[in-house]
Amino acid sequence: MHAMLHRLQPTDFPPLRRDTVNTLQVNLGYLCNQSCLHCHVNAGPNRTEIMSRET
Repeated sequence: MHAMLHRLQPTDFPPLRRDTVNTLQVNLGYLCNQSCLHCHVNAGPNRTEIMSRET
C-alpha cells in the first residue's frame, strides 16, 4: 500500500485521475544557464553533468 494512502482514505478528497499528456520534459543533463531555487533537479551553470551523444 502506498505510504500516503492510509491518510487519504478517511477523507472525502476526490480520487485523482489522469488526463491527456500536455507536457513532456526530458532532462538531458544538469547544465543550465540559470540557478532557480525551485529547480527540481538542482541544475545550474556550475553543474557539468550532461548526457553523452552515445546515449
